[in-house]
This record gives sequence, structure tokens and C-alpha cells, in this order.
Amino acid sequence: MHQWRTPPPLVALNIVVTGDHAPSKPSLIVTAAADTFPTNVPPLLPPTRLPDDKYPDRIPVTIVDTSSSKDK
Repeated sequence: MHQWRTPPPLVALNIVVTGDHAPSKPSLIVTAAADTFPTNVPPLLPPTRLPDDKYPDRIPVTIVDTSSSKDK
């Protein structure tokens, strides 16, 4: 019988956000990081680290925005 191994604990989590050219991706990322809805956001954000106390396990979470072909 196959025995399942316990996965190693997470030490970091990277989330990549992809989608069409629109302000919704950066707005979503800023809202997740700051708990506020932004009024002005750039079309492409640098990698954004969420606050360490955002989740109970305190796993570092970084959200990476991607550019659409129209952003290039």
C-alpha cells in the first residue's frame, strides 16, 4: 500500500496574478496588501509582499503582477 508523505512546511508563498490589460489586477493586489481600495494605481506593480501578520501561520506571501501584451 502506498504511504503518503507529509508535505514539507511552507516557508514562503508566491502568487502570480495574470489577466487582461485592466486596472483590476493592481487594484486587487493593493487591496490585499493594504486592506484599502486604492484610487490610483499604476498599470503594473512590482512584487508586493503581504504583511507577515496577515495570516495566522505567518508564512511570507508575495504577489507578483504580470503585464499583458498591451502593457509592454
